[in-house]
Amino acid sequence: MIVQTVARLRRPFFGATNVSPGQRVLLACIAATFPVAAIALRFRCVGCLLEHYDDAYITYRYARNLATGHGLVFNPGEATDSASSWLYTLLLALGYRLGIHDLRALSLGLGLAGAAVTGAVVMLACLARTNRWWLSLGLAAATGCHGFIAGWAVSGMETLFFTALVALAVYRLFVLRTLGWTESLLVSACVLTRLEGLLLAAAFAVLALARALAGDAVASQRRRVAMQAGAVALAFAVFLLFKWRSYGTLLPHAFELKRITSLYAPDPNALFRLWLALAPCLLLLGGAGLLHVSRDLHGAVFVSYCALSAASLALGPSADWARYSVHMLPVAAILGCIPLSILWQHVPVLAIAALISLGLDARGAFQEIQNSNQMGQGHAKCRETVGRYIESNLSPGSWVVSSDIGAIAYAAPSIRFIDTVGLTSSDILRARSKASSPEPILFAKQPLVIADSCDGSCTKPRQFSADHWLSRDHYWLTPLPAHERYFDQLKDGRELTRCVTSDKFVVGAAKFTRRVPGPAQDAQRIK
Repeated sequence: MIVQTVARLRRPFFGATNVSPGQRVLLACIAATFPVAAIALRFRCVGCLLEHYDDAYITYRYARNLATGHGLVFNPGEATDSASSWLYTLLLALGYRLGIHDLRALSLGLGLAGAAVTGAVVMLACLARTNRWWLSLGLAAATGCHGFIAGWAVSGMETLFFTALVALAVYRLFVLRTLGWTESLLVSACVLTRLEGLLLAAAFAVLALARALAGDAVASQRRRVAMQAGAVALAFAVFLLFKWRSYGTLLPHAFELKRITSLYAPDPNALFRLWLALAPCLLLLGGAGLLHVSRDLHGAVFVSYCALSAASLALGPSADWARYSVHMLPVAAILGCIPLSILWQHVPVLAIAALISLGLDARGAFQEIQNSNQMGQGHAKCRETVGRYIESNLSPGSWVVSSDIGAIAYAAPSIRFIDTVGLTSSDILRARSKASSPEPILFAKQPLVIADSCDGSCTKPRQFSADHWLSRDHYWLTPLPAHERYFDQLKDGRELTRCVTSDKFVVGAAKFTRRVPGPAQDAQRIK
């Protein structure tokens, strides 16, 4: 059966084809295997795939706390909204409740599934737009195996989950031009995964309004469209209500942090340069594809969605390896298939050269991000080693100061952490957002253990990254006020454990003792 199907596909290899539904399914399955096969061939060891980006472990800790009855929190009893994605965290918590306690493995499965779905959707979308299966399959392979897709699929983050949802929604809304319950469900899932999904929700709302106001729309059709748009709005309203009741804020604490720290300051030039370095051909084809979008409402909404997405990425916070923009890669591929098809019609040699360039771009980007991933895997192992040590050797509920908070905290579930960055400690974040000192918080809690990345012997507070976030002005966009420092009250500590990676990255834990001041002085500091 498969041989016959492939034989039928080969006959019109260089022309347009009438591909049957069964053939489309087969081609989609082939496209879905490309990114998974590329990851398996390049990484070659399962253990390498289970050491993830440090922020992913923050989400894992939230999911585990939710699944074990502590609520959607980082430290039990502290309402801090720092998980990267609400819906993604709920899925991980559900998996944990169902018995999948290795959340790294579960997130890897979700990431690989996202990469597979992305490759399949690009193939189907381009096949629908060009009716050339070989061109669509080649473009899908280059997209699915690109470093932005394959690299983030093994990060543990929600990036590829969100990317797959966006690709599916764009395919159905702007390629198939369907507007029903499936689309409302996809758009709702996008909104609940990342706030960038609101741009898709806006596009869905415009199309739904146009459908309802169309002159040939009957009353039943208008009611159905209104119910579908209402379902998206209701999902978002429930999401906001949960946020408000749980955390007292509508925006994640991570958004507040990214507003006040220089680490995430918007950098559109750097974002553009990275895309230009790692995906130049796809960027060019996608830009050209905007000129070939249909001149009707769907086309106008699609162009508007792309333009607003680009503006939000340029003006929004920056991230490692363009993480916040990865969902636009399959969108660029869907836009780029028409210019690629036109090239084949008029200058076949250029079309073949473009496909080769797309493959080379994908390979180069994969290598770049793989190198970064492999370095990060060693860092994650060290952080987990330190976390397991403090979990085994400190009393449950002990306060520990850190800034590289993810993997250390995930490996130490009974320990309470003070995050000097402020991402998972709302009291630290509130102080920094008001340009006041977080030092009184440390004086009040009096932590005596620091577990963090460090320099040297890891026996002095100033050697730890946690101290840098409390003392270095250039880390922040708000001024760091002068204040008596808690770490200055600590004597040189005793190193508890230390781990060094092959690239000399050091993670350690040390226990300190306080120099005891007079009661009046101590009360004044706490005040």
